[in-house]
Amino acid sequence: MPNYLTDNLNQSVFLDINYLDVLGHNTFEYSLYKLLTETLDLSEFHQRYKNSNVGRKAYPPELLLRVIFYAYYRGVTSSRSIGRLCKTDLKFMALAENRQPHFATIADFVSGHCVDY
Repeated sequence: MPNYLTDNLNQSVFLDINYLDVLGHNTFEYSLYKLLTETLDLSEFHQRYKNSNVGRKAYPPELLLRVIFYAYYRGVTSSRSIGRLCKTDLKFMALAENRQPHFATIADFVSGHCVDY
């Protein structure tokens, strides 16, 4: 009879993950992170937020833009799928700083910043 290692999925595992290492260097994901975090002027997005004294803290526009642009780059356009990927995909988790925006937050952000041509 074969002697196999036993399966045990009912266990806690603590992983030591550096999200910048997950993004890698000289990759599209890393460039997107740097561009939206350090290079572009996103003051137009910041002016729309009116929650300085009341309300829940908002997700930074940089975070939402990173997640949305990366999802679009990968061909994912559904806000529900993007929200799910922020919980299950390491690259999305890294770009979202391990935050998990609700799909409605993502959809509201996209629809609230549409450009009319």
